Amino acid sequence: MSVRNYEINTVEDFENLNSEIEKRIKDSSPSGTENWRTFYRGEAKKYNDVNASIFRDDFLFNHEGKYLNFLRGNDEVSLNALGKIQHYGGCTRLLDFSKDLNVALYMACCAHDCEDGYIYCYNTNFIDNESDPICDIIKDYTFYNGSDLSGFLSKLADNYGKTVSDIVEILKKDYFLDFDVLKDGNLRIQRQSGLFLWMGDTNLKSSNANKEKAMSLSDEDGRGSTYPGVVVIVKIAHELKEKIRDRLENPKIYTKGDLFPDEPKNNMTSYQNTERHFFESFLKDKNKTKS
Repeated sequence: MSVRNYEINTVEDFENLNSEIEKRIKDSSPSGTENWRTFYRGEAKKYNDVNASIFRDDFLFNHEGKYLNFLRGNDEVSLNALGKIQHYGGCTRLLDFSKDLNVALYMACCAHDCEDGYIYCYNTNFIDNESDPICDIIKDYTFYNGSDLSGFLSKLADNYGKTVSDIVEILKKDYFLDFDVLKDGNLRIQRQSGLFLWMGDTNLKSSNANKEKAMSLSDEDGRGSTYPGVVVIVKIAHELKEKIRDRLENPKIYTKGDLFPDEPKNNMTSYQNTERHFFESFLKDKNKTKS
């Protein structure tokens, strides 16, 4: 995956942003990529570990299948259910992106005014149809809550007419997912022109007894050197954040109220801590019943 960089240090740099991103993508894209799209993620400061939320909590990741099945309740096992969990503050292996550069700009400039902001731009392939067999494979794997992962990988191989090695290679990758059922009519994701990156288990092996965490997004190779595409990383000087916000908010199109219309009354950290507490209690009660 080719990586290019661009810095916004002046107002003129900002005004040329879109054309400069397009230029870098065009200069680096191989032939036959006309149907690729560009997806954006804004970060208000530099993070060393840009990863989906389930990978940031060892306890939840180690119980991923049980946790997600607990949260989905009576919903069927589906990527739609996974999207709903992500929408309402649960921890998943979905990472939020947008198809709108201005949304990413807002996210990169909305906080931490004393630190530089970043936009990660990915021009690459994507899945836009939930009937794609890969969607079923990653869905089954995400919600798996058994203890025999090797046996489950063999079962997936049989179910989908592939070898175990094929299944492992699919599950090690990340996938941009952009189809309506995953969005569940959610107003926030509509306003943000949102979609998700499903993050795979980078170091997964057919002999592993446990799931493995995804590799973080990085400046060096984006989603990994084995992925097709072009990454453009935009660095925004912190001195320009306020000016960029003013441009985005007048007229009032890209504002917090517009992009977060269903913001919960309590902060998200508090919500996740409460949810985690109930899940831990659920596991303890379940283990007591078994014993």
